[in-house]
Amino acid sequence: MLKDLRNSIRILLCRDISGLLDQAESRVVSSSSDRKFVFIAAMPKSGSTYLSKKLAEYFDSEWGHISDLPGGCEFDLYRPSLITKGNVDLVVQQHTLGTEGNVEYLQRYRAHVIVTFRRLDDTLLSFRRHLLTESLRWPFVKVNPDFRQWSVERQLDFLVDFVAPWLVNFYATWKSVQREGILGKSLMFLNFASLKHDETETLASLVRWITDADPEMSRIKQLVNEERDIYRKSNATRLDEPNFTEEQRQKLARLLTYVVRDDCSSFWPYNEGNC
Repeated sequence: MLKDLRNSIRILLCRDISGLLDQAESRVVSSSSDRKFVFIAAMPKSGSTYLSKKLAEYFDSEWGHISDLPGGCEFDLYRPSLITKGNVDLVVQQHTLGTEGNVEYLQRYRAHVIVTFRRLDDTLLSFRRHLLTESLRWPFVKVNPDFRQWSVERQLDFLVDFVAPWLVNFYATWKSVQREGILGKSLMFLNFASLKHDETETLASLVRWITDADPEMSRIKQLVNEERDIYRKSNATRLDEPNFTEEQRQKLARLLTYVVRDDCSSFWPYNEGNC
């Protein structure tokens, strides 16, 4: 009987909390139609941190994540954070999948969604550089602490077997959202190669898309120049890049055949037609 009472109390409390969230969300959404909410769904190593911070500076917006705790799971949006930040201009950069729940929240809060991506093999090599020179900690993969002592071939095997499936799934979920037209004109894909080729024009085109107005080019050029030397230096500091073996390339190509139904030449340029 005591157990049943506890369960009843727990259910009532959950209903009350859910109801309070519904009420708060309704007030926030109805009163925030004019705010700028830019959500960057980021493939790792796709220039998303740089891009999001430049956009936040341009719009004089808050920058950050919509997740529970620092270092927590970024794959899903955290509803209480959406509500508490629902009345401020906001640029979010997050490694978030294009799931039904996430897309529903992004629709509800009228977000402009930018999906940043990068060629799959290039992403994996950049990811390896990060693991070798920066941190072994990532939210979506557990990296063996001995990774840096492994042979190059073993390191690449790890990337192909453990990291690539998440990257392919990320790309596939957002491609599905695009194909189904759920977010309509509020969704844009951005290739890292475009940002790297011309930062100024890329930022200008994004501002134009978000605001439906001509950007302040002097402001954009100033923002790009502030960090250009650092950005160039980071691109110039490279390790000797290894090559994937033919077997590893075949594994990557096979991964794409399971989930990607679209032309993916910009993500994996080694197949003709669809993946």
